[in-house]
Amino acid sequence: MKLPSRPALRRSEPAAEEVPAAPRPPRGRPVAQYAAVLDGRRLWLAFAPEAGSPGMSDTATGEVLVPTPELSEDEPRWRSVRLDLDALPWRDGAAYDLVLVRPGGRGARPLWSPPLAPARTTPTADGTHRYDVVRTEDGGLRVQRRTVEPAATLERIEVLPGGLRLTLTAPAATDRHGEQGEPGRPDTVSLVADDGTVVAAYPVAAGGGLTCTLAEGSLPVGMKVRTRVVLGTPGDGPVLPVRRRADVLPDVRTGAPLPVYESERGLVAALRWNAEGLLTLQVRPGEEGR
Repeated sequence: MKLPSRPALRRSEPAAEEVPAAPRPPRGRPVAQYAAVLDGRRLWLAFAPEAGSPGMSDTATGEVLVPTPELSEDEPRWRSVRLDLDALPWRDGAAYDLVLVRPGGRGARPLWSPPLAPARTTPTADGTHRYDVVRTEDGGLRVQRRTVEPAATLERIEVLPGGLRLTLTAPAATDRHGEQGEPGRPDTVSLVADDGTVVAAYPVAAGGGLTCTLAEGSLPVGMKVRTRVVLGTPGDGPVLPVRRRADVLPDVRTGAPLPVYESERGLVAALRWNAEGLLTLQVRPGEEGR
């Protein structure tokens, strides 16, 4: 007896996830390959080597500025330029779109960019502003300037037999060396926990910079988290975080190691930068420290 053949079973294949197509520039738009502010003030820009010069279009007035590049290099596929953003006439709320100006100033075409990778920018040299490059909804590139929180600057760290000595500078508005108790005069360095609690404070000596010594006997042993190092006392006048000078590293935490104090009994005081380039401290006791 011949049995009827059974139909072959079909295995259901999982549906392949659709990968969205990479965005493509609109026809006629010049393409930027790279745009970032690497040192706090200069825009590094690479674009297809079409005829024209990079320019900055004021988003409010439409006025186009064509700054002279500090650097201009041509490669087979790209042209690289470096523009000094500090030289532009900035005002409150100002922003500039990046454009390519044809020879002779015959019109300006907005540059188009693929989505930007996350980038960390550093404040300007005076510590007052920060430049950011953002991608607009239509794929254009825009440079914005925003005010940053005032901060002290770490100048030097010394490892002493009994602790760590820090030398700082403060912005001119707070670095006033008048009579004792003058408002705004930085007179302490504080270690502050995430909840705002001051866990230790150290007197500051003025002269040749603002110096303080984090002595071993007064270090907050056993804190499970890093404390922020700030200039000033929370709740008593201005308080400034401590920032790294000229910080242009993508990841300052691993790229800029700091000295570590270790006592004979194993206590370790480790200064570190956080992701924003601000100074922190953690103290580990005894065997845990080792």
